[in-house]
Amino acid sequence: MKITFKPLAKALFALSSLLLLNSCIKKVENTGSAQTGKATVKGRIRAELNTTNADPEPYPNATVYIFVDSKAYAKTPGSGVYPLRRFETKTDGEGNYSLEIEVPLNGVAATVTVPGFIYNVQTSGGLLRTVFGETSVNAGTAKDGSVLVKDIDL
Repeated sequence: MKITFKPLAKALFALSSLLLLNSCIKKVENTGSAQTGKATVKGRIRAELNTTNADPEPYPNATVYIFVDSKAYAKTPGSGVYPLRRFETKTDGEGNYSLEIEVPLNGVAATVTVPGFIYNVQTSGGLLRTVFGETSVNAGTAKDGSVLVKDIDL
């Protein structure tokens, strides 16, 4: 009986070649992220949920997003495209929201977004199914220790 080691030899050769090539790959150092601090973004969300009175009502339990450019967090940003960084919170029973976010020490522009929603608005003729579109507003530049206040009427 003849024993051949060709398949084993080929496998060992392939494995050793892979290890040799892997050792030649230059490792790229992680550039890390810029130093960060904390900023607070807060405000009140109101919507015309009852047209039988003059003022918009607080919008409770609404989702609120704060978007910032993630490029601002890179220690040495490249020329590539950076995604938006998203922070999320909900409004309380009075439509108030407050969220502490991590920000680069040199600041980053913040945008507050309230997603669209459907609501049965109280009208003088009864309930009317109403579609509210997504609303985004610039809240300003969030820097370490800053408090940005952005009220939104939908």
